[in-house]
Amino acid sequence: MALNASGDPFYWMRAILASNRGSLMELGISPIVTSGMIIQLLNAAKVIEFNPDSEEETRLYEAL
Repeated sequence: MALNASGDPFYWMRAILASNRGSLMELGISPIVTSGMIIQLLNAAKVIEFNPDSEEETRLYEAL
């Protein structure tokens, strides 16, 4: 696989996927997992309130 001047082996892949080096697109699933952990920590610390018995709150929590 040919490299560009900066030595990026994924140069052509980035061009196809419209992803910049160091962007969230490059990280893959990591931002999703990290945000889920942060939401759970906020819930455990009672920063956000969540009632699992409420269907509307459950939907909002999952969407968040």
